Amino acid sequence: MQRMHEQAWKERRVRQTDRLPPVLAMVFYNVASPWRAERSVWDLTEKRALRDRDREVARMPVGMRYELVDVTQHAGKPLSQDNIVELMISTELLGKDLEPAAVQSILEAQDRLLGSRDQRKVLELLRGWTRLTIARTGVDLDVLEDTETMQEMQESGRMLTYIEACAQEYRAKLRAEGGAEARAEGLQDQRVGLCRRAQREFGAAAATDLAKRIEGINDSAQLWEIGDLIIDCSDAGEFGATLREIG
Repeated sequence: MQRMHEQAWKERRVRQTDRLPPVLAMVFYNVASPWRAERSVWDLTEKRALRDRDREVARMPVGMRYELVDVTQHAGKPLSQDNIVELMISTELLGKDLEPAAVQSILEAQDRLLGSRDQRKVLELLRGWTRLTIARTGVDLDVLEDTETMQEMQESGRMLTYIEACAQEYRAKLRAEGGAEARAEGLQDQRVGLCRRAQREFGAAAATDLAKRIEGINDSAQLWEIGDLIIDCSDAGEFGATLREIG
């Protein structure tokens, strides 16, 4: 609030008839559990710091109630993009699931509502918030920090293509990571199964020795061959000797 007033003073001389710009305290809450905090800034304030000025404070019209916007209550409902509060709710909901067309639409609405010169700083702050919100989905739209590049991309129609490419790249990365993780889990399950079979056939010592030998084997076919050895060998001695030969 102080910065807003300082900026107004720098840009032009403040006249006696001027009024302060409205400052509305709002909390955008986007968590499943209900909001339980006090609903005024005053009730959330530590009063001991004001002890020496109790009489003065008692005469002040304190309250400073803030508006709570529970974002979760608006999920799936139609929201206007001509209203800054509903636009901010839409922006916050982008963190649930990235839809490139929705991102493009919201960016255009932000520029339409806050594109004037005197709102440029507010637009930049909202763009930074948008980037952080989208990052919850795993996609980083770093171009949102570059106002000139982003404006050029929007005017040329390349913004939607860029967002779609970022989303596709991230989803491909997830699939690759998921495939690698599944493969690693499958190999580990295979190792555990071999050790259990070895323990049943040849005892705990043979299973412990086998676990050490196959710990670094990441070839499923090779592990299957060791499984065949457990079946083919007649005792722990033969199994251990064969393992050392191939090992």
